[in-house]
Amino acid sequence: MAIVQRLNVSSVMSAIKVVGIVHKNGILMLDAAMLPLTWGVGSRSQIVQPLAIAVIGGVTGSMVLSLLLKPVLFYLLCKHRL
Repeated sequence: MAIVQRLNVSSVMSAIKVVGIVHKNGILMLDAAMLPLTWGVGSRSQIVQPLAIAVIGGVTGSMVLSLLLKPVLFYLLCKHRL
């Protein structure tokens, strides 16, 4: 397994955990940066607020797919491959 060797871990599950932790941090930082825009404070808030809400919804949806669905599929593919 190339990803297991590249990350210097012993198993596929360890590789999934390492990648998940790194990936989760970036997504949560983006969500945290967009939160003040959803509060609607300041000038032009009526324009930016719906966009910020849509971005947070999209990023949260992609986080669910990235951190739950992809690792499960990767694990199943690796399990059947060996």
